[in-house]
This record gives sequence, structure tokens and C-alpha cells, in this order.
Amino acid sequence: MKFLASAQVRAACWTIVLGTSAILVTEAEAQSGARPNGSSLLARGDGRPSRRLAAGVLVTIPSGAEPADTRSVQDLLGVVRGMPQLEWTPRDAAPNATLKHKATNTILRRTVWGLEFSFKPLRMMWVDVPQPGGFMKRQQVWYLMYRVRNLGGHLQPAPSETGAFDVQPVDDPGEPIHFHPRFLLHDHEGGTCYPAELIPVAVGPIRQREDPALPLLNMVEIGETPVPLSTESVDRGVWGVATWGGIRPLDQRIDFFSVYVVGLTNAHRWEQNPEAFRPDDPPGSAGTYHPKVLQLNFWRPGDELDPNEREIRYGVPLGKQDIYGQEDPLDHRWIYENPCDVAKPNAAAANGA
Repeated sequence: MKFLASAQVRAACWTIVLGTSAILVTEAEAQSGARPNGSSLLARGDGRPSRRLAAGVLVTIPSGAEPADTRSVQDLLGVVRGMPQLEWTPRDAAPNATLKHKATNTILRRTVWGLEFSFKPLRMMWVDVPQPGGFMKRQQVWYLMYRVRNLGGHLQPAPSETGAFDVQPVDDPGEPIHFHPRFLLHDHEGGTCYPAELIPVAVGPIRQREDPALPLLNMVEIGETPVPLSTESVDRGVWGVATWGGIRPLDQRIDFFSVYVVGLTNAHRWEQNPEAFRPDDPPGSAGTYHPKVLQLNFWRPGDELDPNEREIRYGVPLGKQDIYGQEDPLDHRWIYENPCDVAKPNAAAANGA
């Protein structure tokens, strides 16, 4: 008995020693930025390491902000159509010196920021979810665990010595960057759109499964504080999770689907509708605001019987790109319109904000 007890004590001691060594090695790797064999660490946001991910598990997509997003050409409809008395031809000045001409095809410039987006494979979990009637129901929840990082390099137009505008990278875009996400899952064959649901009771079990030491935020919490700037030596990425299926179960026959992520950049397009303009309308009413959206494509070669996460594939199957509205089989792309989004006018966007 004494020998057995001593063996157990020695085993426990070795476990502590080996565990401490592993932690020390991981801390050193985290500080140096090393990722052996292409693996990565789930960062807590304070520089400390968490559970290691195998190579290829985390898919990372760079910011979607582009120089062209800093510039748009619009008519200032409040002047061009709202003030008909401005229609005149000057005698002592060039025709393009009138206010109406200056308000036509006006170039509006703005600073554009963007966040890096990384995600783990789309997964499933059975969770007891509260229902509207006050009872609990066991539901299969689909979830996407992701990380957003502010890596700087945002795009800011600035006048040059020649009077032209150059787009310069800046780490401070002049305002705090908040990620207010919207996740939309679109069944391309069925035509159904599923907005991600806030399922607080699912976050705890998901965190316990993925990494108990990792702060994991829901779609509301992640937008409450700005995304801090990450550097080569300090990773301040923020982790969150999007969930579906709490109240509205997903169709288990889904084969080809996309997840649209809204909020990763303030880049947008403003589609004007001059014919809809009325002089008494507020600025920006005669148009439609289209945010820049990340489209992630998935497919599932299974059926409605016993669906499981191992069936979900990231990307587009060969020859099926037309189902996703694409000419090429792209795993992801940036778009300005998606089938799930109901675009709304936005006065601030119309004014180049």
C-alpha cells in the first residue's frame, strides 16, 4: 500500500512538473509569436495563451477594406433637384462654376476601416433552450466560433502636394472601431434566410467544449467595447460565437449554404434613386445603403437523418458555383448585396460619413 501511495505521489509530482514545463514553453511561444507546425493559439486578449489549435483549423480572412471604398461619386440631390431656381447660365464665369454643377457628380471621400476575421469550422451542439412558452426544449444549435482583430492599416484619403488625393494606411481611423455583427445563414436551394439568434444558454456549453479558459462573447457583448489594436508582439483579438437554431430550427435538408457576416468594415455603397427624391425629404432618403459583407460558403453532403457537424465542408463543391451566385468556386468573397439583407436608407452614408 505504501509503495502504491508513493507511486501515486510521484506520478502526481511528474504531472505537475510536466504541466508547468508545458505552460512555460507555451508562454515563451506566445511572447515570440511562434506557431510550431503552423498551429495557433486561442488568445485571451491579454497576451496569455490558451488551448492550441492544430494547423489549418483556423481560417483567417484579411480585412476587406480597399482604396476604392474611400471614394464615391454622387449627386447632392437636395441641391440638384431640390433647388430648381439654381438652374442658370453665368455670363462672367465658366458654366461649371455654378452651385448646381458643383453638386453634380460630387466626389465624397471617407476613412475606411476593416477587421481581420478568423473562424473555426461550423459545428453543432445539443442544448436545452428556453422557449416562448416558458418551457425548455432540447435543440440542435449550429454555431460559428470566430475571432476579430484590429491590425491597423486602415485607409484614409489625404490631399497631396499636387491637389490629388492619396490613400494612406493609418492605425487610428479617428474613431473607436466596434464590431456590431450580423450573421445571416442562407439556404441557397430552399431560399430561406436564418438570422443568427442570441442564445445565452448555449455560450457556456460551447465555451466549455472549445476552450474553458477563453472569454467567448455573444453577438451583443462583442459590440460593447472597441476592438483594440493588435501588434506583431501582442495579440488583442476578441473571440465571439454566432448561434442558430434556438427558437427557429434550421432545415436539416440544407446542402448548399452561405453565412454572411455584416459589420467587419464601414465600407459601403450608396445607390441613389433620383426619381424617388422629394424636396421635403431628409438627406439620404432617395437611396439605398449597401454595406460591404463577407460571404462564407459551405456545403453539406448529407441528408436530414442524423445531421452532424462532420458533414459540413467549407468552400464550394466542384461545378456548383452557380448555386452560390458566383462564376468561380470561391470559398469566400466580399459583396455589397446579399439575398438575406433588406437594405435601408441611411442619411449618414448618403453624406459620405
